[in-house]
Amino acid sequence: MTIRTIPQLIGILIFLALVVAGASRYTAEERSGELHAWFCDVGQGDAILLDTPERQQVLVDGGPDSSVLTCLTKALPLTDKDLDLVVVTHNHADHLRGVVEVLKHYQVKQLWISGAIHTTDTYREFLELAKAKSIPTTVVVAGQTARYGLLEGIVIYPFVEQRGESPENQHDATVVTYWTYGSQSLLLTGDAEMEHEEEMLQQNVLRPTTILKVGHHGSRTSSGEAFLNRTTPKIAVIQVGRRNRFGHPVPETLQRLESLAIPVLRNDNDGTIRFSIWPDRYSWHTGL
Repeated sequence: MTIRTIPQLIGILIFLALVVAGASRYTAEERSGELHAWFCDVGQGDAILLDTPERQQVLVDGGPDSSVLTCLTKALPLTDKDLDLVVVTHNHADHLRGVVEVLKHYQVKQLWISGAIHTTDTYREFLELAKAKSIPTTVVVAGQTARYGLLEGIVIYPFVEQRGESPENQHDATVVTYWTYGSQSLLLTGDAEMEHEEEMLQQNVLRPTTILKVGHHGSRTSSGEAFLNRTTPKIAVIQVGRRNRFGHPVPETLQRLESLAIPVLRNDNDGTIRFSIWPDRYSWHTGL
């Protein structure tokens, strides 16, 4: 190394240190007490991150590949490699594969799963990683709760424990969660279908919600009229991939949302979406 390169090297090191410091410094003033809810653009799949002002994080699903890692890098400081809770709504790869990648790169303090079993390599790898890393894992059922500061969550589906079950339709074991932050709320439905919505309606567990994560990527099997009338979302988000082979979201679902004057954001059109949520209001940014 020549003398001339030493100042250049020092300059590079200082620049990198400033980048890391800046990325890892989210002050209370910058956050202003709001919860960030990231609906990650991971293609045809679900991945939602709830990030509190106290830097506690809940990840619900991980999408179909490692794209979720890019979203987490945008959302969190470079030095933050801890997730307080990861919720796996069900075992299909478009929700689970990214969780496997997350387990490889992040320290996860707790896992919530339905307990239903699947036969895929992705599912087996997920179980092996969770066991190898000794991650506390809870098989959840309606009534399970979590609290991270002002953020409170409760499982509202399934009603019967799915431990050891092998449902023909993995959606039958979908974990649906409802999160509140002051007077604001998020209903995260995984791939729940109309028959599951009907069960929730009959059990009277549905409440009005601020933000609805539309079930099953906007397919025709979810988001029935009775369900939407009960939950009365102020805004809906559809997690869906561009030009996906399933044709999601379907016109019927979009028409139901439009008929009830529910605004819709979509990952295929809007990219990654971040809501800033205060106890009494919310806003959003797209294309992140």
